[in-house]
Amino acid sequence: MPTDHACRTAAELAARSLAPLAASPGTTHHGRRADGAEGLSAGIAALLAVLDGLWAGLTGELSEWHAGLGDRIHGALGFPAAGTEGLRPARQPSGWQGLTLIQVRAQEVLTALVSRPHGGRALPSELARHLDLVEDVLAGALRRTAVSEGTAVRCATGLAAAAGSLFGLSPSPPPRTAPHHSEPPHPARPAPPVQERRPPVWWDGLP
Repeated sequence: MPTDHACRTAAELAARSLAPLAASPGTTHHGRRADGAEGLSAGIAALLAVLDGLWAGLTGELSEWHAGLGDRIHGALGFPAAGTEGLRPARQPSGWQGLTLIQVRAQEVLTALVSRPHGGRALPSELARHLDLVEDVLAGALRRTAVSEGTAVRCATGLAAAAGSLFGLSPSPPPRTAPHHSEPPHPARPAPPVQERRPPVWWDGLP
C-alpha cells in the first residue's frame, strides 16, 4: 500500500497537472473559470478518477468509467456536472480523508491486478499497460470538452504519471527530437536501453 507521503506527493502532482486544463478556454463554464483548481482537493479528485479507471480496466468495467469521466474532471475543476447547472458542485474529498481514499483505491487496484490472469507478463508491466490505456482514454475525454489537443494530452500524461508514482512506475520519456546540424550529421548512436518501470519495495509482498 502506498505511504501517506506517496499519496500526498501524487495528489500534488495531479493538481499541478490540472493547471493547464483549468487555464484553457474550453474549461470555462458560463463564462466562469474553476476556482482553486490547482489545490490539493482538485488533485485528489482527479487522482481518484484515474485510479478508478485503472480498477475499471482491470475488472472489465472501463466503459462505465468512461461514461462519467467528463463530469468527474469537471467536478475536480469545481464545475457542476452536466444537467446540474445552478447547483453547487459536489463536495470533493480533501485532506486526510481524500489521501486515505487514495490509499484504499490503490490497494484495490493491486488486488484486482493480482487476481486476473497475466499471460506470463510481469505485474509491473501489466499495470503499466493498463495505465497507458487509461491515459489514452482520459486524453480523448478531455479533448471532447473543447480543450486543445495539446492541453488534453499534457493533462492526461501528468495525471497518469501521478497515478503511476503510487506504484513505483516512472513515466515514459517523451520522444527526443534530432538536433539540426549545419554539417553532415554523424552516424546515429545506438539508443540507450529503456529502463524497466520498477515497483517500490512494498510490491515484493504481492503474490
